[in-house]
Amino acid sequence: MATTSCATSRGDRVTRIGSAFGLQDYAITDSYLRAHGMVVGTPAWNVATNLPHYMGAIGGIPIFVPARQAERAIKLLEAVAAAPDSAGRRRSSTYHVTIALLCIVLTGFGAAPPSSGLVVNRRDHTSGRPHEMP
Repeated sequence: MATTSCATSRGDRVTRIGSAFGLQDYAITDSYLRAHGMVVGTPAWNVATNLPHYMGAIGGIPIFVPARQAERAIKLLEAVAAAPDSAGRRRSSTYHVTIALLCIVLTGFGAAPPSSGLVVNRRDHTSGRPHEMP
C-alpha cells in the first residue's frame, strides 16, 4: 500500500517559487502569500532560526506553494518587487546630522571613560583588609 500526502492525492504538486535569505523576508513573504489565500510550505525555516549565517550557503529558505497556485504567487511577488519603494527617497543632511547628534547624546555621554590600563587593588578579596607589605 503506497502512502501519499493529502496534497499529492488531490493532484497538487509543490513548486518552489522563491527563496528568502532572512527570517524577516521569509515572514513577510509567508504572511503576504497566506493573506492572498495561498498554501505556503517552508520546510527549512527552522534552520534560519538556529543558523542564520548559513542562509547564503544553503540557498536561503525555500518557499513552496502548490503548482496550481504557483503562477499567481509569482505574479503577486513580482508586483511587490516592481512597486516603487517609498522608503528610498533622499533625506536632507540636516536629518542625518540630527540623528548623529542624538546618538552621540544618548550613547556617548552615558559611556564610562576608558580605564587607565592599570588597576591597583590594595585590599585582600577574602578578608577585606589591606594587603600587608613584606
